[in-house]
Amino acid sequence: MYMKKKIIIIASVVAVLCAAGVGWVLLYNNKGRENKEMSNGKTLVVYFSRVDENYNVGTVEVGNTELLAKEIIAKIGADEFKIEPKDKYPANYQEAIERATEERKTGARPEYIGDIDIADYDTIFF
Repeated sequence: MYMKKKIIIIASVVAVLCAAGVGWVLLYNNKGRENKEMSNGKTLVVYFSRVDENYNVGTVEVGNTELLAKEIIAKIGADEFKIEPKDKYPANYQEAIERATEERKTGARPEYIGDIDIADYDTIFF
């Protein structure tokens, strides 16, 4: 039970920090100017979103982060780059958590599919 509460608290903190970060990016682009209209320069949304078995939800075909990224893309007309690992994470939720935990501990940066040149973008959402 303690571990479940700990996970919920951590997830809540991450969600709040992500919301604050998205709000900041909406107000300012990467050059520090007020961003009154996102369409003045090129905008990119970069995201990673996990599918398959999710905590306390069951199996999903589209992850939560992808849903949010698609909303931003549709709203502002941004380009997108979905980070997809070359070695896909396990479909089983607990196995995926164990792999991610080990990667975090070792400072691993798994290879991903595709490439993108960010030099042409004025604003980038991660």
